[in-house]
Amino acid sequence: MPTSNPPASIETRADVSFRPATPADARLYADLRTAHRPDEPEDPEQAKHNLANPTPGMEFERFLVEIGGRPAGYAFYEQHAADRDPERNGYLETWLIPEAFTAGRQAAALEFIEERAATAGARTFTIEAWEDEVELAAVYMARGYARDRLANAWELDLFENRERLLLLAERSASLMREIGIRCNALADDPDPEVWRRCYEAAVEIEADIPRTEAYVPPTFEQFDSWHAGPDSSPGWFFVAKDGERVVGTSNLRFPPSRGNVWTGLTGVLREYRGRGIATGVKMAILKQAIHQNVARVRTHNDETNAPMLHINEHLGYQRIPGVLSYRKAG
Repeated sequence: MPTSNPPASIETRADVSFRPATPADARLYADLRTAHRPDEPEDPEQAKHNLANPTPGMEFERFLVEIGGRPAGYAFYEQHAADRDPERNGYLETWLIPEAFTAGRQAAALEFIEERAATAGARTFTIEAWEDEVELAAVYMARGYARDRLANAWELDLFENRERLLLLAERSASLMREIGIRCNALADDPDPEVWRRCYEAAVEIEADIPRTEAYVPPTFEQFDSWHAGPDSSPGWFFVAKDGERVVGTSNLRFPPSRGNVWTGLTGVLREYRGRGIATGVKMAILKQAIHQNVARVRTHNDETNAPMLHINEHLGYQRIPGVLSYRKAG
């Protein structure tokens, strides 16, 4: 079960106050998040699910940030239990809506959530900002954070690239058949163990994703929880299979009422790479998206993941602001 430290009472620093956030705050959180980043709207139904169903086995706390008694932002941390992550990496999030932002207020919010995470045992902090959030990044740097990694972000216009993408999809499907790889949606897969096989493949694929901290593989319960929300569907989770073995995956996440369509983990087992399977499974899901009149999809990849960056460029994705992570010792 997820664990949360006992809720802190409302605390005020200068004119910045913090109160524990609950699932009842989902609509408010979604609206604040959308105001913070209008080009990346937050879906209220998805927010409600996330607040009501935190990741199993993680330690966490979450707070609404208020300025003068009015909701103005959010502060959050989570971390693995000590027996799963001896390094005690704390993952933080804190932001303010534009009209409430000042460097001083942002620093106060960051200081608050750092202290909460440190009290829970975190020894290293990681926090993110979009590439174009220069003022936010400056607050991080002033508090001792250093740039860690960049997740490049991309958007693909499926209407504009429709005919070219459908042609590439047919070529990829032909190549997959030639090498004996079957590709289908989970919704069409008769194997009762396919979800467990997806988990096993994801753990192996994720282990190779570039990162700074040591990899802590998710439990099956955590993996399952990440795909249990209203933005996820077995009809939009595609697998590449060699016999019954899942050797590659790709999925699309659709917010129920507002927000962008994002690609989840796309990857292939190490021993199957270099055969066009990653492109094949990605093209299969994009073909379905085109036929169902999805306008655009977004994706992100670590700046050092050359194979996936090459695939994105080849398919016609256009760069949009990505996400920078920053890291410091507690």
